[in-house]
Amino acid sequence: CALLPGDSLIFVSGAASAAGILDPFGAFFAIALGACFGNTVAYAIGYYLGNKIYDGSIKWIDQQQMAKTQAFFVKHGKLTIVLARFVPLFAPLVAGAAKMNRLNFEASGTVGAVLWAGIILSAGHLFGNIPFIKDNLSLILVGGIVLGLAPFVIGYIVKKWRQHPDPKN
Repeated sequence: CALLPGDSLIFVSGAASAAGILDPFGAFFAIALGACFGNTVAYAIGYYLGNKIYDGSIKWIDQQQMAKTQAFFVKHGKLTIVLARFVPLFAPLVAGAAKMNRLNFEASGTVGAVLWAGIILSAGHLFGNIPFIKDNLSLILVGGIVLGLAPFVIGYIVKKWRQHPDPKN
């Protein structure tokens, strides 16, 4: 899970590599390594926190979302860790809390990180020389960040709106 929409930043890195500004192999290595490190840290936090994640004693964790994530994780196992790179899940945290086998977790996480970094960086590299994309790269980055943050902002607004009673009643 990232604070900024990583996909947009990786796409822009790919476009920068197409323009010769950035070494594509160095970018790929750094992105994949960073993703693996992030997975490992989230797994370790989940492992440390263990059952506290599920018993509601950690207030900032959305129990409803955790239940959905855990159900998906239990059903799909290792594939969840591979795909977790592509969707906003807390799968590494859940894997640690569920005490998933560390070697299976790291192998699956590495596959996911390599696929994620490779696919998005390659897409940015492939499309980076298209004049429209090249000329509007900063707008594409900002648009990607806005679109990436939009679900969180909308979710927050909806949550606050539902907490306030209707003033007409």
